[in-house]
Amino acid sequence: MQVEKQVIVSATAAGPPRMAFVQHGDYRAASDLCATDAQEPYFGMRYSVAVTREFCGDWPRLIMSLDAPQAYRQVGDEGRETLLGYTPPAKWHGIPGTATLAVHRLTREICHQIEGFRATGLVLRTAGLLALKLLQYSTAREGGGLPTLVLFANSFLAPDQRTQRLNHELARLCNHPSVFLVGNHRQVSTQSMIDCGVAPAKAVAYDWPGARHPRDYAVKTRDTAQPIVIVYAATLTATKGIGDLIEAVGILRARGVNVQLTAFGAGSEEAALQALAQRVAPGRVTFPGRVDNDVLFAALRQATLACVPSRPEWQEGGSLILTEALAARTPAIISNQPMFARTFQDGEGLRLFQATAPASLADAVQAATGDPAEYARLSVGTAAAFARVECRTTFGDLLQRWKAASCGPATMS
Repeated sequence: MQVEKQVIVSATAAGPPRMAFVQHGDYRAASDLCATDAQEPYFGMRYSVAVTREFCGDWPRLIMSLDAPQAYRQVGDEGRETLLGYTPPAKWHGIPGTATLAVHRLTREICHQIEGFRATGLVLRTAGLLALKLLQYSTAREGGGLPTLVLFANSFLAPDQRTQRLNHELARLCNHPSVFLVGNHRQVSTQSMIDCGVAPAKAVAYDWPGARHPRDYAVKTRDTAQPIVIVYAATLTATKGIGDLIEAVGILRARGVNVQLTAFGAGSEEAALQALAQRVAPGRVTFPGRVDNDVLFAALRQATLACVPSRPEWQEGGSLILTEALAARTPAIISNQPMFARTFQDGEGLRLFQATAPASLADAVQAATGDPAEYARLSVGTAAAFARVECRTTFGDLLQRWKAASCGPATMS
């Protein structure tokens, strides 16, 4: 597919480029934490803040966070940095299929802020309906469109026709000349995006640098006299499959298996999930909440298994918790959600189970842990599984490519 001549970010007649960012998380909270010695709560947080600052330098920037616990507006860095926080709409997950009236309202608010800021460039880091509406706005902007770098972190495999139509329209807009590059988290997600219609010349796989690696950790063994300890770490919501995992723990308990589950994370469904655990697996499930990344990795290293039980409707792009588990040499139990099934091989560092089927999950746990030789073989195989998703192009690389292509001597000063 031929890509039209692109529109690139430039200085305004009155000054340097003015960059707008739309992204998930809470940038203000992350920035505040980076000013301390505290551990980062998720891998890559400090890096993300640092490369954003490096990219912008002295340029004015407007950073809009989509998951702030409360709305806020803050201006700092001698007036160069404006931070806006938005409390996420109900059931907002930043993925295709979460369209609500609140998302439409949020779109109008964000477009209003971009216009008021007089942005000359946009870094778009969300997906679904919000991304679609913002790209409709940016590509239609006077002068050939608002120069944009698009960064996804999700699959374009659609669980239903409505989402499929949305993704195809999103892909079409990504091919507009005003969009410089379209990044996605790791190669399998990037390929799903290409399959949906994004021009291969624009599609780039990226990841976060400095990830832990299996070569740095010893292969694990299994003492069958010890309990099976399973770690889950993600949003506590049904589509992530945590309820299926709790049900599987109940099934294993009924089979006489000594099993414990630690479910890290938070979410609006936490109370219901705790009630489920008390009903089907009393005393077997703990909910420590969110913890520092180093604490989580230590738990993964000590655990018998990690579990990523995502359901098909959760359009998983590339699970960081799965990567961390493989780096820790801890075998994983993962669902056959489409992106996982495309990426991994059953028996190579992990076991696949039938998504939404707790009994299948319980069977996979027993298959991975019942024989010490098989468990050790899976732990050895974590290196090969890790290699399937390893990606050396970084988020920062994409920002710098755009900057290098966009900024001549006049705008680099």
